[in-house]
Amino acid sequence: MIDVVLLLLTIVGGTFAFEYMQGKTHTLTTKQTRRQRRKKIRSLAGLASYSKLEFVSTNLKGPYIEGIYRGVHLKVTPFGEGGGGTEVRLHLPEASSTPSFKKRDKHAIKRILKRFPSVFASSDRSLIFRGNKVLYREKQVRTDTYGLRMLMNYLCDLVNAYPYIIQLGGEAIPLLKPFAIRDKHPLNNMATRLLKEIDQFTTSAFKSREAQVHCKLCLTHFDAHKDELGGVLSVRYYGCRTCKQSQNYYEGLKLVLVLDQKMKDKWVQQDDALFVNRFKHRQLFDFDEVLIRNASDKDVASFAIKVGNDTNAYRAERYKAIPCTVMADTSISENTIHMLGRVFKQVKRTEAYENQPG
Repeated sequence: MIDVVLLLLTIVGGTFAFEYMQGKTHTLTTKQTRRQRRKKIRSLAGLASYSKLEFVSTNLKGPYIEGIYRGVHLKVTPFGEGGGGTEVRLHLPEASSTPSFKKRDKHAIKRILKRFPSVFASSDRSLIFRGNKVLYREKQVRTDTYGLRMLMNYLCDLVNAYPYIIQLGGEAIPLLKPFAIRDKHPLNNMATRLLKEIDQFTTSAFKSREAQVHCKLCLTHFDAHKDELGGVLSVRYYGCRTCKQSQNYYEGLKLVLVLDQKMKDKWVQQDDALFVNRFKHRQLFDFDEVLIRNASDKDVASFAIKVGNDTNAYRAERYKAIPCTVMADTSISENTIHMLGRVFKQVKRTEAYENQPG
């Protein structure tokens, strides 16, 4: 009997001891959690002060910082609403407040796009665009202010670059396409939205006037392009027929191809015409007229053969409507004149050519 009583006392005592230790461990864990939270809140307050943002600690859903940072209105909740993960909410800038695209910004914007895979390498991160608002979420609770500030910097750079990415047009397509074709990629939502906006922007800017616009790099007209995104999805946009870029172009200029050994510049713009030196720009392009002066019979014949053998269907069709002017003092043979006549609409000799380059 005594043995049974001792056994019962041992069991009860062990239970009390276990519950006591468990309670003590729980108390220590709670204290540690509170200390860590207080430390995080102090760090967040320091980040808000450093970034000149408002720090709010009395919110029931957790502390946050909010305000204008690097020109962007944002709200950062490092513990997430309800305590889960990190959230950053941002506002896209108004379209009317967006300055025109600056050439020097182009490479910086491409660098931002190329950093996407490293910044969003983890599948527990997402970037959602809704109207003029952007929501970034990740499952990780950000504990270091440096990492949080770097995240804020990148997201603000991305939001500031957003309208410029649209202006990049065709050049942005290959950078966005890898994210758009993967449904579960963290950047799928942003990439598909940008592609739609590039479609709308370039269509509004260039549709029905492609033949009036020449790419400054390739000197070819703009045209509609279509890229497949997999399945039934595709993106349409307008850009250079050759390089597909959409923001660096001449508009309303007549392009005149000039064969002139005495012409020093690669091209000269006079009034509404751009005179392009054939001897300095060897690639064929979408020219509207041909002017021959101070060129040898061999050079002209070589040019006529190259144009006659051009396999580009768009240019080949246009050649039949392009006039060719030969200055009267240019010494070329009748055979070469006939070669030109087989390619171009009309070949005429003249004493003078209006607004010819000096």
